Amino acid sequence: MKKPASVIALTLPALGGLAALSWEVIWQLRTSLAFGVSASGAAITLATMMAGMTIGASLCGRFIDRRKSTHPLRLYGYLELAIGVCGLALGSCFAWLEQLDRVVYQSQPALAPLTQLFGVVVVILIPAACMGASIPIFGRIGKRFDVSMSLLYGINTLGAAVGTLLVAFWMIPEFGLQGTAVLTALINVAVGVTAYLVAGKNEAGSQAETSASVGDIDTPSRSVLGIVFMTGFVTFLLEVAWFRALRAAFETTTTGFSVMLAVVLVTLGIAARLVPRIKQYTTRLDLILIFAGIAIFIGTPLIERMDVLLLTLGSHNTPIHWFCTTLLLVGPAVFLLGIALPWHLEDGYSSKALGRIYAVNTIGSVLGALSAAWIFLPMFGFVHTAWIAGFMVLAVTYALYGIRLPVWSHGVAVAAMVVAVMMDSGVGRERILFSYPYGEHTVIAHHEGPDAATSAIEFANGSRGVFIDGFAAAAFWPTAHYMDWMGSLPVLLSDQTDEALVICFGTGQTANAVRKEGIKHTTIVDINPAVFAIAKHFPGNDRVLEAENVDPILMDGRAFLRRTTKTFNVITLEPMPPNHAGVNALYSKEFYETAKKKLRPGGIIAQWLPSHLVSEEHARSIARTFQEVFPNAALWADPSDYNGILLGCNDESIPLGESWPGLDHAGDGRVVLQRTLDAEQIRDALLLPPDQLRRYAMTGDVVTDDNQLLAYGKRLAIKESGPRSTEVVYREFKNQELPVDAN
Repeated sequence: MKKPASVIALTLPALGGLAALSWEVIWQLRTSLAFGVSASGAAITLATMMAGMTIGASLCGRFIDRRKSTHPLRLYGYLELAIGVCGLALGSCFAWLEQLDRVVYQSQPALAPLTQLFGVVVVILIPAACMGASIPIFGRIGKRFDVSMSLLYGINTLGAAVGTLLVAFWMIPEFGLQGTAVLTALINVAVGVTAYLVAGKNEAGSQAETSASVGDIDTPSRSVLGIVFMTGFVTFLLEVAWFRALRAAFETTTTGFSVMLAVVLVTLGIAARLVPRIKQYTTRLDLILIFAGIAIFIGTPLIERMDVLLLTLGSHNTPIHWFCTTLLLVGPAVFLLGIALPWHLEDGYSSKALGRIYAVNTIGSVLGALSAAWIFLPMFGFVHTAWIAGFMVLAVTYALYGIRLPVWSHGVAVAAMVVAVMMDSGVGRERILFSYPYGEHTVIAHHEGPDAATSAIEFANGSRGVFIDGFAAAAFWPTAHYMDWMGSLPVLLSDQTDEALVICFGTGQTANAVRKEGIKHTTIVDINPAVFAIAKHFPGNDRVLEAENVDPILMDGRAFLRRTTKTFNVITLEPMPPNHAGVNALYSKEFYETAKKKLRPGGIIAQWLPSHLVSEEHARSIARTFQEVFPNAALWADPSDYNGILLGCNDESIPLGESWPGLDHAGDGRVVLQRTLDAEQIRDALLLPPDQLRRYAMTGDVVTDDNQLLAYGKRLAIKESGPRSTEVVYREFKNQELPVDAN
């Protein structure tokens, strides 16, 4: 049985890991709110965090070898206290950076990316360095309390896995973003104070023990550094590549990503925990790495057939099933790769050497993640990127251990590669993931970007659609009838037609409808460059991007609204479903307040209300949040497909829907076009006027940037009793009998 002090020495790193991953989630969310959701922003945050950890590990390793008399738990306590103090200032710092970004963009747009980099470095680098500095200290803690270094590293990683799940399923839903930051800071402070107190009581060790270094080896060999770099690089390369397919299976939600990340961390933590036992049975790390490469080649064909597997086995839309599925498919390769770093952490290195080993592994990890997103996925797609990862593992292992490896390993490795190539299902070329509900299709265009896979496909009946990470984002088919009206309605309600803003392009139906209704100038903003690139494959948008009075801009829509000095008569947006990662920011009270400031007097805003894709509670919450900022708001329901469109006006003097300037003055210079609904049908489809919309929304909660209700809420897009569409709203508020198959 371990002594109480040893138990505490094991518990504190676990809590430190829990807090560290909580901070990573908070940093990513804060950065996206301050600067907008973007692949570059996520890359800057990840790179800064990893750079800080690298610097911290390197510097601390050298420092503590010179200060052998200082108790390691006291040093660890100082680091945790520093992280907690930095965390308490996080909200104010990012609020200041958001204002700085707006000022810089309006004066010198080209400097905005540098401002973001500067801001993230200022806020994140120091606490990240403190996190990285913990690793060489773990070596000293292990020496002091007779605990395995790999055990400490594994427990720290398992704590991080728990932190990932707690943030997604409890902390943010219960306390909000700022409350989660305060709670995480308190965990850091508690760990720091406890470590300091335990160090004081444990100070009376023998002088030999107190001054002992972790090990005698000061310089790790090139082969060791090469192995830890390669395994870090490949693990993160695979995480990005495989998560691309798994995200499509798990609806691209923040919950799904948290579950997948937790699986990786749990697997790495278990691998580290078992290293001492594995070393008792084998000294052949080379064979373990060979099996890791083989596992990558065998796992990839299964992952690229996730849609077929789920269709065959039955799709289960719960986090537990997501966890088990990810563990089954990703776990074996990640487990085998995860053995390498703790394997070498156990080899008797000094603190300086431990810091260097961890720093090299961290550098490999960040380079693997960034190169996957920006180089390998755009060039090769996720399947071939996974092949490259497997080949890297085998190539490096054979280069370092070739003479020692048994002959049979060559044959097995080649056989695994052959199987992977023969089982290539043609994702991105011949088919796309999760299109089976829509039938046979032809891939017209496919783009793998840093943050999403975007495809244009054509079905047997001639209809075409845009799929983003397996989700049907936009299409020219009957159930997409409402997309034209996302553009037409706000223009018809406005008595001014000078400027319009369209956020989220899709296939271009909404933007084209805005233009055809007679708007003089339209700005189109989308975060995904691929939707602009594939627009030519959808003739129904009449090449709207090429019109002289249309300006397409590649940017996060919320960031654009905050940065621009322009104002608009009309703003219309149809983001991805509200529960998808990052989309809460386009349904929050803060976003609507920003949009309201950019509307001219009498301006109209329109937003999609996908009540058939979210829970009843969240549908009402979206409506309430919208009307909280736009009291003069109504809900319009498309008579053809029953999709809801929220309409708001910043002029409360006339209830929305009583006046339709675009219908009342159709011949006074506006473009005459063939609409699919006549004037009477348009007016009749105004389902809930302001007073009835208020009654519908009164039981909902206000969505904010802080509560992240739609992304981390307690009831994510789980429909308790099947889809709750606008048809249900008809029955509840209009008492109309609708066709059973209306939706």
